[in-house]
Amino acid sequence: MAQTGIKSIEVGGRLLKVLAKMSVPLALKDLAAHAGLTASAAHRYLVSYQRLGLVRQDRTTLAYEIGPFAIELGLVAIGRSNFLDAAQDLQQRVRDRLDESVMLAVWGSYGPVIISIEESSKAIALTMRVGATLPLLRTASGLIFAAHMPRAIVTPVIRAEYAAGRPPVERLDRRDLDLKLEAIRKASLANHSGHLLPGVAAVAAPMLNSRGQIVAAMSVFGNSETFDYSLEGPAAMVLREVAADFTSITRRIGQR
Repeated sequence: MAQTGIKSIEVGGRLLKVLAKMSVPLALKDLAAHAGLTASAAHRYLVSYQRLGLVRQDRTTLAYEIGPFAIELGLVAIGRSNFLDAAQDLQQRVRDRLDESVMLAVWGSYGPVIISIEESSKAIALTMRVGATLPLLRTASGLIFAAHMPRAIVTPVIRAEYAAGRPPVERLDRRDLDLKLEAIRKASLANHSGHLLPGVAAVAAPMLNSRGQIVAAMSVFGNSETFDYSLEGPAAMVLREVAADFTSITRRIGQR
């Protein structure tokens, strides 16, 4: 027997489906047209969705896009999927192949959160533990998230770090930071040394699903005097390989 639902929620949900499918923000009239609604009807739904954080409106263009709460829901769904199991299997593979310590982080409420650390046979002083939140602009994993997460999510965290006097070590202004994050997106790698933990260097890569959404950041780290954390080094090459493997795995999982 068919269950009775709330028709207005289903109607308004068409707006969210349109925004989820589109790769660019939409003006009210265009969004309404795609959803089969009048502009006035769509606007009433959007006002409520904005209050909930399901959509956001650009203050300059007035265009609408998916909001921070909708993104957070999506990330929670990803985190509860089999994707993280695949990422942790690859994490162990990287540790065994390089004999370097490997960290896996996912996005939490206030930034990247460490969910797994596979330690190598090499002695290294590590004070960051599972469950710790990493700085966004002063760690390799943080920079990966800053470059690949939706701007609606990361911008408040970046502003908070600047306001607290914790900008990038290079003291970049926001324009130069944007250029740095664009370079990280193109390279699909980020590295950092000694600014969170003295004597520790890391290189990190994004674990992207088949839709290009970041699921996790994987970083390889070691003693900054002996570990090659360059973007052309052995660790970087292995991270590139497992990142491609991870995307392929998520594609297969999604097809089941």
